[in-house]
Amino acid sequence: MNTATMRSLYRDERGTSGLILALVLATLAGVAALALDLGAMHVRRSSLQTSADAAALAGANALISYGTDLPKVRTVILEYAKANLDSQDQADVAVQTSDIVFFKDGAPSTSAPNQVEVTVRRVAARGNAMSLFFGKAVDVPKADLSAKARAGVVNAASSKCLKPWAVATKFTWNDYADSRWSGNYGNGMLDVDSAAEMATVQVQGYGAADLGTPIVLKMGDPHDVIVPSQYNAINYPPLNKGIPVPGA
Repeated sequence: MNTATMRSLYRDERGTSGLILALVLATLAGVAALALDLGAMHVRRSSLQTSADAAALAGANALISYGTDLPKVRTVILEYAKANLDSQDQADVAVQTSDIVFFKDGAPSTSAPNQVEVTVRRVAARGNAMSLFFGKAVDVPKADLSAKARAGVVNAASSKCLKPWAVATKFTWNDYADSRWSGNYGNGMLDVDSAAEMATVQVQGYGAADLGTPIVLKMGDPHDVIVPSQYNAINYPPLNKGIPVPGA
């Protein structure tokens, strides 16, 4: 073979475009297959998240209804979680009692909890992992998926210390009805512990002439001792955090 023939063969590019096209098509097919599997995984995980969200919200609501009766709360959670799963998710294994965790102020606790966390799983360990369409080609036939949600009970726009009050009734009384030596005589206040003074009380009520009249419910600093016409405060703790205790 002479030099001219060698040069001709070296410069011959026939068939090169076909080879490049085959490589490009193979790459595109692989990318498309990966996109299909990833898209399907995203759809299934969104479904699991919907189930977890619904179950967690139902669990938080059940904490309000059933309080510390956690078996009933778990029953509600499982019911809502399974109701939002498809048959392919295998609901009975996708969410179980062990997937429910109770919290109290962010820390795991079954003592008067105020939060609940639910995890929904499709994993190989439970036999319900998601089958992939093209993953089998690269020896990845299945994929593990899971979704988690937490919901809690809070007091919105509330206070731990509620102080109910009402406008005092307009009345008169005889401040000198009690004994001079009782300590209640002429002290300028209605002494509710004095039977003699209470017997002289006469309720007058309010009329048009009283419009705009300032009414003092409690004189002095709010932290002073309780005086007549002042209600005792009620300690109203957040839900499931204690027993309401009367008193300031």
